[in-house]
Amino acid sequence: MKLNRKQTKPLGKLFEQAIKLYLSGNLQEAEQLYKKIVKQQPTNQDALLMLGVINSQLGNHAVALQSIRKILELHPDNVIAQYNLGNALRRKGQLDEAIDSYQKAIQLTPDLVDAYYNLGCIYIEQGRLDDAISSFQKALQLKPTLFDALCNLGNIHYKRGRLDDALMYYDKALQCNPHLAEAYSNIGNILKDKGLAEKAKAYYQKALQIKCVWAWMPIRDGRFRLLIRFPTGI
Repeated sequence: MKLNRKQTKPLGKLFEQAIKLYLSGNLQEAEQLYKKIVKQQPTNQDALLMLGVINSQLGNHAVALQSIRKILELHPDNVIAQYNLGNALRRKGQLDEAIDSYQKAIQLTPDLVDAYYNLGCIYIEQGRLDDAISSFQKALQLKPTLFDALCNLGNIHYKRGRLDDALMYYDKALQCNPHLAEAYSNIGNILKDKGLAEKAKAYYQKALQIKCVWAWMPIRDGRFRLLIRFPTGI
């Protein structure tokens, strides 16, 4: 995310410290610094947004929503705030309201890939699989290598018993990211259902190898972009 230089320049060092704390996972310490910034600049959009994001992650939903909505009261066209309002509402379990926020974000920025993706994830939670398929396909039109969307499309078709379609999407997902244990595992399940036990075994082994490797990898979720995806599946 690009910070508002006019707002951040007088408090540059404080912002830098807060960002470093946030990226290192020290959310509560980062929150205290952003509170100091807001105390000096009550309408600072960047600090208010980060307070919203942090409190949403900490489970302080009321505080998160209050911070983000304050931005939108002042700047209704702030697409990042609108998007993250959707994230905060989803974390709180208010799925219909989250859908509305993501749709408003898309109205402001029609090529917002992550909003389409998150809509698809919510539709899966609600059992609206046709809507989920439509949202993931729109995301893929904008970003054909979005392997999360491809994998979720595979999951949907797998759940519906459309095994060949599921295999197609899992294969596409693995072409984009060969480290998707879930895709290998589900391909194994499909091959097993087709009576191809030996081929299935190879995919299961690959899935286990990946899970073992990633168990030792540091967490890297890129959350400071503030376009936060929620991992999901079926």
